[in-house]
Amino acid sequence: MPNKVEIPERYIDLDPEEPLSREEREARYRRVQKIKTILARSSVHNLQPVGLPEELAPSDLNVQMEEQERMITISYALASEASQRSKQVAGRRRT
Repeated sequence: MPNKVEIPERYIDLDPEEPLSREEREARYRRVQKIKTILARSSVHNLQPVGLPEELAPSDLNVQMEEQERMITISYALASEASQRSKQVAGRRRT
């Protein structure tokens, strides 16, 4: 049986020591919104229905984009929650 390999702690605290300023929070929020929009648009283009005309009515396209953006928002919220829980677990292990 091989020797055990020591695995260092994987948790890296990505939160800044000091709270973000209002401008930094707003800039971060704008970046998140921009990324969500880009992902929603690219997802809609990648999800063109097979066998249907390539041109969708603008309202259909908007509905699909809104749905994609909603899904991205949910994924972002879940990832944030998972990150917070991971930090909590890592904090408990250190004590």
